[in-house]
Amino acid sequence: MVMHESLETVAPPKLERRRFQRWALERPARFSAHERSATGTVRDISAGGALIQLDRAADVPERVLLYLFLSSIDGAPAAILARVVEVRGRRVRVAFDPLPQFVADAIAAEIRAARRPARTASAFLN
Repeated sequence: MVMHESLETVAPPKLERRRFQRWALERPARFSAHERSATGTVRDISAGGALIQLDRAADVPERVLLYLFLSSIDGAPAAILARVVEVRGRRVRVAFDPLPQFVADAIAAEIRAARRPARTASAFLN
């Protein structure tokens, strides 16, 4: 796994499977794979992945290119390779494969501005 300067790893609690803090961060997103695409909203995000709520139900392949629209990158979407971990209705969980450093830095900046933790443990904020 690639580690980033702006992110820190934490040992997960015994009952917690997640390795990283999840943060509430609502940003527009789009999936693209094999000439198919779907739009939605990131609901929460961590150094390892994200939860996306799709605008409408869609057939989501195993691997996708996730375009994440971050205001700290001047409106240009950040393209992230991701593996789909779970699909439940319109909710899609993805794992980043890996998260590019500039995207990690941009996400960290937006989380610092919003300061809205979604769950426990720490990853994006140093």
